[in-house]
Amino acid sequence: SSGINAEYGGRTAPAPPTRPVFLRVHGVLADSPAYLSGLRDEDLICQIGSLHKDNFTSLGDVAEIVKLSVNKAVPVKLLRNGTPKTIALKPRTWHGRGVLGCNVVEHTNIN
Repeated sequence: SSGINAEYGGRTAPAPPTRPVFLRVHGVLADSPAYLSGLRDEDLICQIGSLHKDNFTSLGDVAEIVKLSVNKAVPVKLLRNGTPKTIALKPRTWHGRGVLGCNVVEHTNIN
């Protein structure tokens, strides 16, 4: 496969996210806000709202963005199996803990 996604109907596939990966998703719970927004285990996050590798200092930054975004849609740029995607993450209260229902950890490239 050439790596160009046919679903773009003749247009060229979007360029990969320009920003490097800095977070990894794991522990997405079924029916959680994260799951319903389209987040999946092992997604690699390049940007969440205005937060990216260059201005990220700690996981507290992520918590802050999420907290400020309850009941709003936050654009998340991610890589899933090497394919760039953008989803609208919608944090909200649900029957589980927190407002997302997943964990994110700092992603370290171990090559």
